[in-house]
Amino acid sequence: MADKKTNQEKKGRVQLKLLSKLTLAPEKRNEPSKGAYPAGRFKLCTDIIRSNLSNLSIINILTLIFALPLLAALIYFSMIGAEGFSYLLNNTDTPYLLSDFGIGLSHGSSLADVKAGMLMSYRVLFLAIAVCLPILGAGFAGLFYIVTKMVWGEGFICKKDKYGNDVPRIVLEYFRGVKLYWKQPVLIMAVFGVVVAGASNLIINFIEGLWLQNLNAGDYIGLTAALIVGLASVLILFNLLPMTVAYDLPLLAKLKNATLITIVFFVPTLLIMMIACLPFVLLAGGPMLQMLAALVFCMIGLSYFSLISANYLGYNSEKILVPLYEATMQAERKKSSKKGKKSKK
Repeated sequence: MADKKTNQEKKGRVQLKLLSKLTLAPEKRNEPSKGAYPAGRFKLCTDIIRSNLSNLSIINILTLIFALPLLAALIYFSMIGAEGFSYLLNNTDTPYLLSDFGIGLSHGSSLADVKAGMLMSYRVLFLAIAVCLPILGAGFAGLFYIVTKMVWGEGFICKKDKYGNDVPRIVLEYFRGVKLYWKQPVLIMAVFGVVVAGASNLIINFIEGLWLQNLNAGDYIGLTAALIVGLASVLILFNLLPMTVAYDLPLLAKLKNATLITIVFFVPTLLIMMIACLPFVLLAGGPMLQMLAALVFCMIGLSYFSLISANYLGYNSEKILVPLYEATMQAERKKSSKKGKKSKK
């Protein structure tokens, strides 16, 4: 028991030390904070989905416009297949697998060449994904701008309908968010695209070595590095994207904060992100499940992901970032008041 307490105390001290390195700033709200949601963060998320489903669908469709190049690459690849795409890259027809099959019959491609060509098609696919991600980043700016305002409970620009009711101008607000915040998400997604391309290439190298039975130590090291860097990058990205609209800080400061929060709260971040990625995971199911998941994804998938991410940042801000900022400002005010009193004396 004593050892357990000692380990917990050590862990707590390390966490506090890491949190003390956060760059603190007030939330970039347009309205005063309304305080903690009485029913809790989970209920806040479900209430937002239930009361704003149509608006979430609108901003999801708007973000899918920015995702069209990425979706086109994925759909085209799934339709033609890895093997067919490899033939297209090599400008060849379906090869005859007769290489090294007796004298005079060694015509066509070997099985090893076909496998290498298929892996090359996957390299090109992930490179295309990396190129398309910055375009999606611009859409994320508008998406996170809207869902962050929903999490904060702020109002939108409205117009009167024919019955005199206020109707939020969600499309106008969305593109306002794109205009104000596109730079940082585009840069973030461009860097993430480099990570995607690099990590996927290392994984493909390992698979190629496995298929051709010539694995070496470098392949194992590359696979391990790709998995670690890939997972860390996704978790940091999950915490970083909502910060681009929630705080007025330099990008490097936001990156540092997102990294520290990911390290200190690794398990909660992983669990919350898994919940946020449910619409994407369902796409890997059977045909019927894929059709249902595709429908849900087109209606609310990206909005749901961003809402969970922004709500999680709101929780961390409410419990950690804002209290630390207020405590720091209060301490600075006390110091300045003491210095003022000393100077008067």
